[in-house]
Amino acid sequence: PSIAMERIEDVGTAVRESGSSPWVEIPPLERPLESYRLAMNNIRVTLLAFVGGAVLGLLTLHMLAVNGIYLGLITAFCIREDAIIPLGTFVAAHGFVELSVVVLAGGAGLAVGRAWLQPGDGPRLVAVTRAARQAVTVALGGAGWLLVAGLLEGLVSPSNLMPWVKLLVGVVAGTAMWTFLVMTGRDRRGQSSPRPLIAR
Repeated sequence: PSIAMERIEDVGTAVRESGSSPWVEIPPLERPLESYRLAMNNIRVTLLAFVGGAVLGLLTLHMLAVNGIYLGLITAFCIREDAIIPLGTFVAAHGFVELSVVVLAGGAGLAVGRAWLQPGDGPRLVAVTRAARQAVTVALGGAGWLLVAGLLEGLVSPSNLMPWVKLLVGVVAGTAMWTFLVMTGRDRRGQSSPRPLIAR
C-alpha cells in the first residue's frame, strides 16, 4: 500500500539524516488498545489460514503466499530505503511468536486439506473429521500465543528499549512458546506420539 511505502521512505530518510528512526510511533497511553487491536488482527489472519483447509487448502495456500509476498516486498523496500534496521528492531520482540503461529496454523489448515484429497483407506468424512479435530487444537493454542505476540507488538516493540533487549525478549518468548508446544506434544510416557496428524 502507498501509505506503507511512504512510511518506509520517511523512516529511511530519518535514518540517513539522524542515524536512527523508530519504525512506528505509538503514544504510551494508546499502546494497550493497540495491543488488543493487533492481537485480534493476527488471530483473524491465523484462523483464516486454518479454516482455509476446508476448501482443499486453497485458501490456506493463498493466505500464506500473500502474506509471504507482502513481507518479502516490505523487506526489500526497507533494504532499498535504508529502513531495514528500524524494521528489524521493531519485529525483534514479537516476530518469533507471531510468524511461528501463522505457519503452524497454515500447516494445520493444509493437514485438513490433505485429508480431503488423501483420506486413506477409510471414509473421507472420517479422515477430515479426525484431521480437523487435531488441527483445531493447534489453531486454538496458537491463538492464545497470538495474544502474547499482540502484547509484545503493542507494548515492547514500539518502546524505547535497546534493540538487544527487544531481541532478547523475542528469543525468550519464542523459546517459551516452542518449549510449551514440544512438551505438550508428548504423551504421558515422555515419548513423541506415534499417531500421525491425519490418516495415511
